[in-house]
Amino acid sequence: MPISKSLAKKMLWGLGRPFHKASSWPCRVLAGPAKGCVLSLDIRSQGSYWLGSYDTWILNRLNPISHLLALGDTAWDCGAFVGYYTAIFRKAVGPTGHVHTFEASQRNFSNLRLLPALNNWNNVAIHHLAIGPEHCTINFAGDLGGSSGPLDLSKSYQGTPKSETVRCSGLDELLIDYKIKPPRLIKLDLESAEEQALHNGNRLFSIHRPKVILEWHGEGVLDAISRFLEIYRYEAWDVLNYQPNEALRSKPLDPLRLHACASEGMSNTLICIPKS
Repeated sequence: MPISKSLAKKMLWGLGRPFHKASSWPCRVLAGPAKGCVLSLDIRSQGSYWLGSYDTWILNRLNPISHLLALGDTAWDCGAFVGYYTAIFRKAVGPTGHVHTFEASQRNFSNLRLLPALNNWNNVAIHHLAIGPEHCTINFAGDLGGSSGPLDLSKSYQGTPKSETVRCSGLDELLIDYKIKPPRLIKLDLESAEEQALHNGNRLFSIHRPKVILEWHGEGVLDAISRFLEIYRYEAWDVLNYQPNEALRSKPLDPLRLHACASEGMSNTLICIPKS
């Protein structure tokens, strides 16, 4: 018999009490695409990662992920929080591929950096780095969990979040200065900095042509997405309407109608595929 959400929540809070002095604890994911991987979690507030139910509305539509990412490939997880997508990507690329994970929040990074050791992964690199504007430092609201994001860009926050200064890199900077292997798949969840990141990757998007899982934040980003699709010759689908089988796939979004699509109920996650 399925466990109700309210009962599951009570169980998670009960399980979390013994560890209340430690904000996070190593937890093996019980189900879903990251099943079996160990994440550092506060299960009282991050139980969906432990249960494997996080982002099922996205991940079910990307199944099988092998059409985006295969054994031996390289993936970048930009804006990783607890590393759930990092774990999914590592399972997809296997021991012969590579995953590079980027997280700006010091608090989130402190937990993330444990993942390779917790899982015996020698091909996952965790970088304490913001992605967005290139060759700079930015002020970052780092204590908001998965909503942590850049200050002084286009995102607004309630109250006065704690600010920390973080190194920030453009996507081409990762290739050229950091010598990081180009990805076949990149996930961008940058809490509004995707507006800058999409246009600091000319070499990445023109030459290496990765597929992109793009979570966008705020209507100001839609203009940047529209320009990105046109300049770099990509097509985009709302993940709710995406079909892995290319023969069954619907028409891509019209870049000129992104604002209209957003107002009509488009989700905040796009799948962007380079045109042949």
